[in-house]
Amino acid sequence: MGVKIKLTVGGKEVSPENFGSAMKAQVYEHLKDSITKKLSKIKCPEHGGVPQVTAEGSSLDNLKWKISGCCEKLKDEARKALPKK
Repeated sequence: MGVKIKLTVGGKEVSPENFGSAMKAQVYEHLKDSITKKLSKIKCPEHGGVPQVTAEGSSLDNLKWKISGCCEKLKDEARKALPKK
């Protein structure tokens, strides 16, 4: 009898051919939740706007983050709330 290997990502079993996609999806959800938590209380007192975050890149290892919003003060507050790498 051979060895059976079970792959799980985020508590769900995935097939070997879908493992990479499932891992990327899990990392994306973690990033999204983490950023949302860090920025959820930031709101522009003057315009009422909230920060918007865009990640661009060819892979998870090569992401560039862009923060946009109604004014520079809001964008600066959002940048302060996010950790630097």
